[in-house]
Amino acid sequence: MATPGQQGNHLASLCLELVGLHESLASHRIQGRGYQYRIAAVGEESRPLTADLKRDRVNLWLSDDRVVVRAEAF
Repeated sequence: MATPGQQGNHLASLCLELVGLHESLASHRIQGRGYQYRIAAVGEESRPLTADLKRDRVNLWLSDDRVVVRAEAF
């Protein structure tokens, strides 16, 4: 099992590789590695988010055509 530091490194690497992917492929990769995800924004429209910094979730910011422009995990 990964330590918290190792998990953070894996998530950071995952977030970098998600940028530029379509939402469907990004969600498949996230879930395939055992994490959850949520959509933080689509285009200029932000979605309401809770401030719970879950360590097993990736936040995605999408362009209007649903391509990942930013991914972040805590």
